[in-house]
Amino acid sequence: MTKNKVAIFGAFDRFNYGDLLFPYILEKHLHREAIRHAIEYYGLIKSDLSRYGGKKTKSVKSLLRKNKFSCGDAIIVAGGDVIGPEWGTMLLHLTRGVSTIIVKYLRETLSRRSFHRFSKYLLGGMTELPWVVDPLLCKQNVNIIYNSVGGTDFNNLCKDQRDCAAKLLNAAKYVSVRDCDTFQSILEAGVNQNKLVLAPDSAILVSEYFNAEMLKCLVSPKLNLLLTEKQKDNYVCIQISRKVTYDKILLLADQIARLVLEKGLNIVLLPIGRVPDHEDHIALKQLKKECSVACCMPTDEASIFDIMFLISKAKAFFGTSLHGNLTACSFCVPSAGFVGVSKVAAFVKTWSDFSLHPIIPFDEVVNTYDKLIKIPKARIIQKRSELIAAAYQNMAAISRIIKGA
Repeated sequence: MTKNKVAIFGAFDRFNYGDLLFPYILEKHLHREAIRHAIEYYGLIKSDLSRYGGKKTKSVKSLLRKNKFSCGDAIIVAGGDVIGPEWGTMLLHLTRGVSTIIVKYLRETLSRRSFHRFSKYLLGGMTELPWVVDPLLCKQNVNIIYNSVGGTDFNNLCKDQRDCAAKLLNAAKYVSVRDCDTFQSILEAGVNQNKLVLAPDSAILVSEYFNAEMLKCLVSPKLNLLLTEKQKDNYVCIQISRKVTYDKILLLADQIARLVLEKGLNIVLLPIGRVPDHEDHIALKQLKKECSVACCMPTDEASIFDIMFLISKAKAFFGTSLHGNLTACSFCVPSAGFVGVSKVAAFVKTWSDFSLHPIIPFDEVVNTYDKLIKIPKARIIQKRSELIAAAYQNMAAISRIIKGA
């Protein structure tokens, strides 16, 4: 008898820390629930990021075009900011080197609609939006599940696209969204309120499945050379993306110097997203050059486990990355986001408060560090427990659907 299948579908075909986490969290939860379905991983394209800790992916068009489904199978859209991006953005994220320059040029010169259609054609897209699945393509009674997804750019879509997305989301078996802003946006577009569930981003579960002992075994040998024994217990992680912080480098360099000279801290500059439009590694290399004090930075070969480990052991985390902040929260590390990133603000507004997880200007790092280390540990642990419980509730609902309960 053929096993039923779970196709985990997401942006695992490019290096972005949070996206590469989702298949692990879903896989480990399904195993924990004793779900014995065959698990397969799909991105927009075939990829292999295993050297960075990612899962190998098949292309989703190979799944949908060959109609490899049986009744009772499931497609899980794994998470992330997927209800809103167009094909053009995804094409840019999948390019490298000269190709990135060409695609950026086309984005600037073509109309938005033309660039969208060109990108969809190039990537072999079968749906209007990359991550919103059409159940009719499956031709079987397949459960379409959206796992705590975000929609930062949903309201920027044209009305036809929003209407199309709403129709397909209404046809799904289960839709959980990660913040109130996404909930409200797709509700206004016509998604049935009874269809929607509010659930925290599943990255909050990372510490449940990767404890300290496991991470020690998973980190790369080079990571042990990054910090001396004395530095390992006394550092702060700083992460920024190029898009958000291109004009804030000097402000941040001054704050880093103060953390080192006034607070006696060591600094780890931590790139989390390497895709075009994030490009943390470029921004952080520029920041390191401008710093008047020594800073550590992992190599370009750093894996998602290296990133996870460094955040888990930090005294604090400051960053534009939602999943960097969520990883910190999961491991009870005090953290703060930077202004200019709506998805981080949406998380705090929905699930926390700004005194516990502040969103700060780039010249407020030192003052905020002083406040973060004064937050009672019990309060941080309590918030983590609340988020973990809510995330497990969402996962339990997904498990019941897959089991057919």
